[in-house]
Amino acid sequence: MNIEPVRQYAILKKWNAYLGTLPYVVSWFVEGSLVKDTGLPPCPSSDIDMRVVIADDCPDNFYWTTILKGIEPYRRSVFASGTRNDKDYLFIRVITDDGVVIDLDIYRESDAESMKSVIKPPAETWPTTRTITPDTIRQQTTDFAVVMAAIPSSFYSGEVHSTRFQLELYRIDLVRLMYDCVGVDYARRYKHFSELFPDEYLSDLWSTYGDLSFKGMALSMIVLWRMVGKYLQILSDRVDGGFDTRWYWNIWNIVEEQLAEFE
Repeated sequence: MNIEPVRQYAILKKWNAYLGTLPYVVSWFVEGSLVKDTGLPPCPSSDIDMRVVIADDCPDNFYWTTILKGIEPYRRSVFASGTRNDKDYLFIRVITDDGVVIDLDIYRESDAESMKSVIKPPAETWPTTRTITPDTIRQQTTDFAVVMAAIPSSFYSGEVHSTRFQLELYRIDLVRLMYDCVGVDYARRYKHFSELFPDEYLSDLWSTYGDLSFKGMALSMIVLWRMVGKYLQILSDRVDGGFDTRWYWNIWNIVEEQLAEFE
């Protein structure tokens, strides 16, 4: 099995040679998973996190089109401006014809030192933007219970495909709760749950998977909504209330009894 990022290395070799010919480019370097020291070889599907530093007197119309000429042909996905440490920069995401995704940050030389990426815990890098209060937990509990109470209907009506689809949707709701519990904005770092969630969270998430027969899905639904209650409780404890334990578990018990008919 090929474990070397051959396409990425080929692009970087070509791009390095090209960037060296540009008068306003002061320096450039690669960050991220392609060069991350994990003790393992870089992933063959890694993207390229390229950082290009340009001279302060570089014309505004120089920027990304000129810098990206070295990797043509490509298609642009995202083009935006951002701010890091009160400094402005350009962020571009493109995909090459051979399927390599490139994230490019461009900033000026006088800002280069302050723009260096500092590795921080996920909750500091991507803190949650959601405001969580007892009232929001209380409303979530009600909304989740409404959804949960309707689940058995797709089993009784024999809707196999709908039930499978619902299971995937509700698992996303559980993952969102887990993000809130670790204080990270959803869905950051989703390709690396092992770096984001504690082992207990990963084990809980894994427990919601099973075979896709009605019996298997009934069991998965029961476990999944038990986990939803668990993580609602974690959030509730953190903000001093909001999760109506007795009420939620009463609804869950009713749904569990109905789904048990399909186990």
